[in-house]
Amino acid sequence: MNVLLFLALIITEIWFAWFSFQGRLQKTIFFRNKLLLNLAETIFVLGYRLFGGYSAGLKYTVLLVICFIRLIVVGIIFLCTRKSQKEKSRAGVLVGTVLSINFMVLCGIPAILFTNYDGLETSGPYEVATAETILVDKGRVEEFEYDGSYREIPIHIYYPADAEQGKKFPTVLFSHGAFGFYMSNYSTYAELASNGYVVVSLDHPYHSFFCTDSDGKIITVNPQFYAEAMYVNSDKATEGEIDTLAAKWLTIRTSDMAFAVEALKEYNLEQELSEAWIVKGDSSGLTAALNYMDIQKIALMGHSLGGAAAVSLGRIRDDVTAVVDIDGTMLDQKSMEPYPIPILNIDNEEHHFSRLEAKQTGVVYENNLVMDYALEGYDTYFANAGHMNLTDLPMFSPILANAYGTGTIDSKACITELNALILDFCNSTLKQMGTFEVKECYGDTDTAD
Repeated sequence: MNVLLFLALIITEIWFAWFSFQGRLQKTIFFRNKLLLNLAETIFVLGYRLFGGYSAGLKYTVLLVICFIRLIVVGIIFLCTRKSQKEKSRAGVLVGTVLSINFMVLCGIPAILFTNYDGLETSGPYEVATAETILVDKGRVEEFEYDGSYREIPIHIYYPADAEQGKKFPTVLFSHGAFGFYMSNYSTYAELASNGYVVVSLDHPYHSFFCTDSDGKIITVNPQFYAEAMYVNSDKATEGEIDTLAAKWLTIRTSDMAFAVEALKEYNLEQELSEAWIVKGDSSGLTAALNYMDIQKIALMGHSLGGAAAVSLGRIRDDVTAVVDIDGTMLDQKSMEPYPIPILNIDNEEHHFSRLEAKQTGVVYENNLVMDYALEGYDTYFANAGHMNLTDLPMFSPILANAYGTGTIDSKACITELNALILDFCNSTLKQMGTFEVKECYGDTDTAD
């Protein structure tokens, strides 16, 4: 329906240009007809927005705004040319048509690429609230900039909104994957928060698809980082090159996560926001979220490269209780020292069988080393799942998710089962609620190879 809507509008614009060429291009007549056309298009889009359901409503807001603007502009031009006898140039008609089509295409891209996904139904007793801010690490100069500015780390907090004051909940830090962003596993955060956890999802500027800095500027993924990541995922990169790049990436990410942990602990101790916190406007929501944190119980979690960062940081910090790696290659983990804390490793099907092949052929693979030598390690995979099925992206943008790798598993069922598994693990390790048990395989096990 999205594509058909925009095709209909584009065809209408082309037809109007053709129709205009059939007679005299007197400005008064042309802009009267153009005004009527734009009015009809605006009413059509407005009706679709109002009656197309919730998912249609928000997606077409930008297009509706553009339609209103065009209607007003053409209306003003029509009023100014009502008595004009001049003719409209054919070149002007063509330029106007091309501009209208370009505007529609630009407005159509988000509507076609993205849905209005806002998470899944949660299972816990608490309502979920959010707060966000930016942490400034004055111990690090931003290496992706050349102005001497300090490293900024946007954080987004999900917490039980209606819990009684004074109650404390375990804290979970999440790191997104390469070119991901802080909402990559939104349903996971909400599920945990509804069951009595505070989840802090970090943006890693220049590693994330996009984020916003303290000046409101949108920061997109760094082209060099993007190229490096694509190179590592190709067959051309040597083991030495992979190790060098992995160490560089993990230094950035683990430093971001470590600084966030220290800032949270400092607030917990001092009960006030230091100069590291950038807060614009009312800070009551942020402090409410922070006051719910039990900083003595911290878990690290991440997807893909974020999972690798969680594993790396979890090995070296004695204030971390547990780690969850969601389909991440555990880079820079060639140590045979036992992994010291409980770790849950979740793979997609291809990743799982590539690990098995590595083990059978004697190839050293970090994930196998970590899990084989973990003091308390839990390993599983999702059958018929691709890399992005272990995030919310297939429901937020099916087109993008397919481009980056999905399987045949039902996306909603997959992420729902993943969230339940992670909740069980956190309940066991952070809240000491029963013994955690994990199956070898989840998902579409009846059709797994």
